[in-house]
Amino acid sequence: PAAPPTPVAPAPVATAAFRCPAAGLRMVFEAGRSLVWRGPEPGDPEVCRAEAAGVAQRLLFATHELPMANEQAVRQGLRALFPLEPGRTTQFASHIVLVQQPDLYQESWRVVQPAQVAGRQAIMVERTLAGMFGRVEDRRSFGNEIWVETLWWDVAAGGWLRREVAVRRGIVRIPPFSVSRVEQN
Repeated sequence: PAAPPTPVAPAPVATAAFRCPAAGLRMVFEAGRSLVWRGPEPGDPEVCRAEAAGVAQRLLFATHELPMANEQAVRQGLRALFPLEPGRTTQFASHIVLVQQPDLYQESWRVVQPAQVAGRQAIMVERTLAGMFGRVEDRRSFGNEIWVETLWWDVAAGGWLRREVAVRRGIVRIPPFSVSRVEQN
């Protein structure tokens, strides 16, 4: 198993601007799978292209899979988060597909502190998601779930190195992940 992330003393500049991981960068996960980054979308540097198991992906801020219903609100919210620096926060609503249909969530993001993950300088970020269901039937069937993801952003390369998930309410099937190594092809 991966060593737990280690908090580090703040560096002279404990911030990270957003940029997509460079084309050819490969993140190898402990589970054996890998993600190969293909650089930013031509004409849109906030959308990162990647490939996992032969499937192409387009990820807004390397996080939210596109297309999505309310892309502009999510885009604005994540723009407010960068550059990552401890204490910075943002909130917005997003449509996330967990089962077969998009569900509406309130996302709250908070930049916590610098850390080391897999020998790389990172910044720890907390993301809280709370289900927002207007109808009583939806609240009963989905449990109005709430979960917190702790994520670590790679300062040098961009991209997320690790995710831990803590369920506060409901049933959430978001898997944790941890990068064991980063390679540039």
